[in-house]
Order: sequence, then structure tokens, then C-alpha cells
Amino acid sequence: MKYLQWIYSIPSKNIKSNINFEFIIMIQLTRNLALEWAKDNIRANSIAPAPIINNSNYFEEKGSIPKTENKAVPLRIGEPVEIATTAAFLCMSASSYIIGQTELDNRWSLHGATALVTGGSKGIGQAIVEELARLGAKVHTCARNQQELDKALKHWQSLKLDVTASVCDVSSRAAREKLMEKVSSLFDGKLNILINNAGTNLFKTALEFKEEDYGFLLSTNLESAFHLSQLAHPLLKASGVGRIVFISSVGGLVGFPEASDTMHAWCINISGAMNQLTRNLALEWAKDNIRANCIAPGPIVTPLMHSYFEAKGGRIPKVENMGIPLGRPGEPLEVATVAAFLCMPASSYITGQVIVADGGLTMGRFIP
Repeated sequence: MKYLQWIYSIPSKNIKSNINFEFIIMIQLTRNLALEWAKDNIRANSIAPAPIINNSNYFEEKGSIPKTENKAVPLRIGEPVEIATTAAFLCMSASSYIIGQTELDNRWSLHGATALVTGGSKGIGQAIVEELARLGAKVHTCARNQQELDKALKHWQSLKLDVTASVCDVSSRAAREKLMEKVSSLFDGKLNILINNAGTNLFKTALEFKEEDYGFLLSTNLESAFHLSQLAHPLLKASGVGRIVFISSVGGLVGFPEASDTMHAWCINISGAMNQLTRNLALEWAKDNIRANCIAPGPIVTPLMHSYFEAKGGRIPKVENMGIPLGRPGEPLEVATVAAFLCMPASSYITGQVIVADGGLTMGRFIP
């Protein structure tokens, strides 16, 4: 893994503007090695820090370190340890499905944190609930189906995890408001973590979509995430340290051809808008010490994935036909560990990012 000092410089009166093409080459080298060596179970990623306080004498020559309000840095100038923790995470088994990307104490704990995870009764949501709770967070989750929630709650109780749950259809504005009232009551008006995970899909091509189909996806996947973030803002701000994590998909980053053995339907969604929403909230709410990031998973073995292949006749494609350099679809836990990292103090200098967890799928290969 190569640790970069700069990927680009920030034009200003304090920092000389230039493009260091060596770093651009290094970024592409990361992607190429990630693709070529995935078969050998070798992962390659890069870290591209913004301004970091280090031993450089650049600002000494200029007389002083510039004030952060004079730079395009929403949070503040970073510390070396904030890069080190990201490097450490990329070396852990917890980051096992991250490849080709350009991104043991209290830093690695969520003890005492409060969290809301939407859509937590199964799949990626359930894995996130369990991971946050195992790391010490008090978690409340919701889902539309009471029976599925009851089953999940029984499982969490057997693991002695601090998790509560309530029924909520996030496509309903009134239900979202009621949910946030409950969360505020449970956590005394403070919330550290919001995971906007709830979402669905319709297995149709673009020409098969009807107005009501698109409206359903919009209200369930995007409108719900934006509205819940708005409702959660005062609670996140009151906690002193707020984190929002959106779950989108690689369908918001690249296009995929339609074929009978692919995840084509996963890509006809609102993920691209969610990725941009992440960036906008990260910029606007940084002043309130609220970080916003997004995870874009590739093919993950979930009930939604199984339902897609059932709709296609029950045939799950061979791994070699899915175009994944790591040679397999991901597991929900491999997304949950990334979400947990983005909520930890260890990721304190990461905001406005879309982290791709796809086994290298979008690094140059498309699903055939």
C-alpha cells in the first residue's frame, strides 16, 4: 500500500498551485495492481490526504500555518494519526472487500455512542446493527415487517447486544417523524450515528418503469434518507460528534449493461443522487461537527440479491461471470465493518466520501 502525501494541491495565496503528476500515476498504479493481483488475494489501496500537519517546513518558510477558514477545508487541518488510522483500517480483515480505492484504543471503539440504523432486520442493515452494537453502541433500528423485527430482536438478545427496534415504513413522512421522536426519547435528545440503510429495488428495465414505480423508489431510497437526516440534525448536533452513513450502490457510479445473469436491476436506482447528497451534507454540516459519508456496495449476498435471481428463474451466476476481481460476491459483514469504521473516532478526518466496497468490480471490469 502506498501512502500519499498529496493527490492535488489547493490553489490559494498560501499554497502554491500545481499538479503533481507522479501522484496521479500512483493512483492509477493502485487500481492496476488491485485488478492484476486480486487473484493472488492481494489488495491494493491508496490514501490521499488533504492538508495534514507534519514536519514539513513549508509553512515555516511562509511564516505561519494558515487559518482553516481561509482554505476549502470544511473541518480543519488534519493530524498524522488521522491518516495512520485509515491506513491501519485498510490493512485489517475488516476492510476485506475494499480494493483499488483512493481512501485498539478509544479510536477503535463506539462505547457509549447512540445509533439509528434504518432497515436493520436483515441483510446489510442487520449486519451493521450487530457490528455497531458489538463495538459498544446503543442501537435502535426499524423495519416494515414486525415478524422480521421480532426474529432479529430475539437473535440480538441471545447475543446480549444493546438493541431496540420499532416498526417503520420509511417511505411515509409521518412514520419517519414518529421514528425520530422515538429515537429522541430513547437517547435523551442526542444521537451520534445515523445509518441510512433502508432501501429497495424493482427488477425492471428503464422502459418497463412506470411513474408509480419511480415514485416508490424515490420515496423509499432517497427522500427517506434526506428527510431522516434533516430530522436527525438537531440530535446529531446536540451529541457534539455526529456521523451519517448512507448506503447506496455501485449503480450510482458506473453504468451496467443488461443481461439475464447480472445485477442490472441494482443499478436502476437513486444511488447517484444519494452519493451527491452525501457530499452536500458533508460540506454544509461540517461546521456542526457532523460528518457524512457513503458506502457503495457491489454485489452482496443479501435477501435482495436472492430475490433478484429468483425473479430471473433462480439461477445464480457463476463467479467468473460476475466480473469481480476478488472472485466472489461480498458478505453483509464486509459492508458493516466499513460503516462501523466511518462512525469511529479513527475516521475523524474522513467526510463527504463515497467508499466503494465491491471487490474491485468498478476498477475496470463490468458485469458481462
